[in-house]
Formats: sequence, structure tokens, C-alpha cells
Amino acid sequence: MSVYKKLAQVQASMRSLAPNAEGQTGQARYGYVSGAKLLGVLRPLMDKHGLLLSQEVKGITNTPITYTTKSGEKTEMFTSLHIQFTWIDADDGSTLVNDFHANGMNAWDKGLGSALTYAERYYLMKFFHIATDEDDVDALIKEEAIAPTDAPKPVRKAPARTAKQQMERNYIPMDEEQYWKCIAAYAQGRTTKTGGDIKKAWAETTNADAEAVAKFDYDVENYRIANQL
Repeated sequence: MSVYKKLAQVQASMRSLAPNAEGQTGQARYGYVSGAKLLGVLRPLMDKHGLLLSQEVKGITNTPITYTTKSGEKTEMFTSLHIQFTWIDADDGSTLVNDFHANGMNAWDKGLGSALTYAERYYLMKFFHIATDEDDVDALIKEEAIAPTDAPKPVRKAPARTAKQQMERNYIPMDEEQYWKCIAAYAQGRTTKTGGDIKKAWAETTNADAEAVAKFDYDVENYRIANQL
């Protein structure tokens, strides 16, 4: 499989991410997707498909910028980067190279770090065409209470499954994007709209077996570590 096919598979699993951080320019506030959140979802997909992403600074320009604040004058370093991103297929060695430009401004020794962080985040967001509109993880999970509480009970009940039938139930995995939204929501301590447990709702929806549950727990732990939760 070439690097192009693997990147296509990653893109197919990435639809949108809801802003989880807030920035400010002057008096205007805005929401954005943090690098931690982006990588918390994207890195597991890269690892799964054996994709590496190298970054090489091809050119850099540093310009001191002095401006006036309420506390007086302040000088920061404005850094402009020409950076080259290279996708590498760890299996067959095929590559894809992209040039990217980014700017960043911060304290003297942090201008480069700001530019690199900005470059990585926006390159990945735009490369995979990730929308940043609000998402709703609850819409991806089967609700535990669809009918009103006073709805009439069914006259006939489905026969209970035997233990053997329960063991033979097939695991039906979620779409990759939906799965990672469930992981993120559960790791953040969120619940379904009815106040239910997301992990339980996911397991019931997918008929998750012990192996799938173990992977769910593993992915939740990695997400928490990546996002410092």
C-alpha cells in the first residue's frame, strides 16, 4: 500500500473537530482546535496506518516587532518559516512532500516555537480538510431512552438470548470518526444526552467484545495522556 492510499484512509476517518480552546485578538475572542486535541485524534490513526511525518525548516526570518501596550512598549520576535512536511510510509518507504509557510510571534526565544506549532496544526487541518464546526457526540450514540417514559409497554417480548447466543454476537465497529469522538467524549467525562455512560452506550451499540473494550480503554488512556487530562 502506498503512502497516498494510507493518507486517504486517514482522511476518510477525519471529518470535523469542535473548537476546544479560546484565543483573542484585540477585543475579539474566537474558538479554535488546539494542537493537543488534533494530535490526540490524528496520532492514533497515523500509528495505525504506519505513517510518519517529518518536518524540515527550509528557511527562517526573524524580525523584532515593538508595539505599545497599556503597560508600555513591548518587543517580541516575529518569525516567518518556510517548512517542508514529508509523509513517509513506514512499510514501503514511499513519500509525499509538501511545502508550507507559517508565521508566529512571541517572546524572543519562543517565536520559532510559535511558528512551528502554528505550521503543524494548520498544515494537518488543511491537508486533511478537517472542518472545525461544532460536533455533537451524542448524535453518534444510540440513545438509551428513545420513547417517552410513559409509552405503553410492548405486549410481546423478544425471547432472551442464551449464553451461547450472546457469545456469538458479532462486533460491529463504528465509523472511525464516530469512534474517536466517543473516545474523546468519554475521556473528558461527558455523558449521553440522557445522562448515561458513553462507554456502555458504545458497547451496546457495537456489540463490543472483550478485545474491543480493551482497545477502547487503551485509546481513552492515550487520549487523556495526549491532552493532559
